[in-house]
Amino acid sequence: MRLIALLLFALLAYWLIRRALSPSRPEAPPANPVSETERACQVLQIAWPCSAEELKAAYRARMAEYHPDKVSALGLELRELAERKSKEINAAYQRLLPLCAKQR
Repeated sequence: MRLIALLLFALLAYWLIRRALSPSRPEAPPANPVSETERACQVLQIAWPCSAEELKAAYRARMAEYHPDKVSALGLELRELAERKSKEINAAYQRLLPLCAKQR
């Protein structure tokens, strides 16, 4: 009986010490979440609202930087990074294009 009580006491002490040493507060969510439109504007590095011409120019400039064929000679890792970035740029462009058309 004493052995069981001692074991339970040891487990309780271990649990209390672990809890005291671990962070007590969970991470707070960001105070100001970014909308999809704002995120797309950040990817294309433009300010909202913008015209369709400004959007197209920003899209072409960003794709000129991150096109996978431009960096293919630099190695496989950079090509994969450029492919991910170009997909992100395309998604941002597709997100903003209908909004620019509605704005007219």
